[in-house]
Amino acid sequence: SWEVFSGYKTTGLLINETMRLNPGGTYGQSKMLCENLVAHYVEDLNLQAIILRICPVYGLGADKPKSIWNFAEKAFANKEIKTHLYNNGLPTIELLHIEDAADAIAKAADFPGVGIFNISSGNPVSTKSLAEMIVELAGSTSKVTHTQLDLVTHNITLDNTKAAKILGWAPTKSLKEGLIEIIKFVCKN
Repeated sequence: SWEVFSGYKTTGLLINETMRLNPGGTYGQSKMLCENLVAHYVEDLNLQAIILRICPVYGLGADKPKSIWNFAEKAFANKEIKTHLYNNGLPTIELLHIEDAADAIAKAADFPGVGIFNISSGNPVSTKSLAEMIVELAGSTSKVTHTQLDLVTHNITLDNTKAAKILGWAPTKSLKEGLIEIIKFVCKN
């Protein structure tokens, strides 16, 4: 999971697979420990294993990230949408469509080697911009505002160059396409 890097506090950092792990909490630490266990078994037992560090996945059938669904529901109700502003700026999130995540997993399963790969869209978006996109796509009159938080956020982007080169994988679904699917679903329901 990308969570192994969630401890970086920055205005923007591109992270490749060789970057020092820096989990920001218990969840990220558990992911780091899992990576260490996998590395141990690869080395000691000569097992073949691949680690995929996947950024947040979204799409139909998933209820996360919650912000997408909350923004869409508020947009259809023409209610105000509040996002956050941290001490180091607007928080960004990198989103990967579920179909692209499934394709990455399939390509990794066919790969005959071992390794660690970042699986990401490569296109971080601020939560404010995400809310504004949803408002526009929904044809809403919702206003997008933000609340100041006295915190610092990570704002990282996973570099997926290695996955493209070695696995032959790249995301194909744009954020706009994925959001349109969600907007249509919310509109019907």
